[in-house]
This record gives sequence, C-alpha cells and structure tokens, in this order.
Amino acid sequence: MGLATLVKNAVESGFNALGASSADGIQTSIVYTKVVAGAYDPLIGKRVNTTTSSTFDIIFYAVRDKEVDGIKIKINDIRLIFPQSRLLSPPSANDYVTLKGRKLEVIQIQEDPASATYTLFVRGV
Repeated sequence: MGLATLVKNAVESGFNALGASSADGIQTSIVYTKVVAGAYDPLIGKRVNTTTSSTFDIIFYAVRDKEVDGIKIKINDIRLIFPQSRLLSPPSANDYVTLKGRKLEVIQIQEDPASATYTLFVRGV
C-alpha cells in the first residue's frame, strides 16, 4: 500500500468519524449535480445537457479573508471539502451543488497533493 493510498484511507476514515451534526454548520449533506454538455439538437436549436446527481456528506465553511481576491473568490463564497471517493469523476466548473436547499455553482476546484480530497469554492446562483 503506497503513501497516497494511506492518506486517502485516513481522510475517508477521519471524515466519517467526525459525525458532526448539520446544526453545527460543520458537516452536512449536499446534492452534487454533475453536468455533462451534450450534443447539439437542431430541433430545439441548442445543446442538450445531461445531469446526474448524488448525495453525500461534506464539510463546509465560509472562505477565509486571505483566500478572497475579489475577482475569482468573493467574500460570501463557501468552501466545501470532501473525499474524492464521493465522486465517480472529477468535478468541473459546469457542476453545481444544493446545500441546505440553496443552489450553488462551482467557482473553483482544488485537489490536495495526495489526491485524497477535493476543495470546491461555490457561490449562490
């Protein structure tokens, strides 16, 4: 077992062990919607996108002041962290999440060096 696998397993175990309630504002469930651009449909005159959704737990909190650049990341954005194993394919900027009934678009995606977690910066639509 390599170091990357050990890190991934440790992240997954630690994440599951947190057990914080959604009332804490620390860990809660989201609906992650993957959007895949489809082929152009000449009958309706536009591309037809395909979406697939999955529900899983994430940790979320407001962005830090030092992360705000005013252009890409703004003061009211939210940071989501979750193990990469929660998604079947990498996230993209076309995707969106539903957090506590609120639709949020993916603004930026970060991956840790061990490829164990994704950090997404999201913003209300």
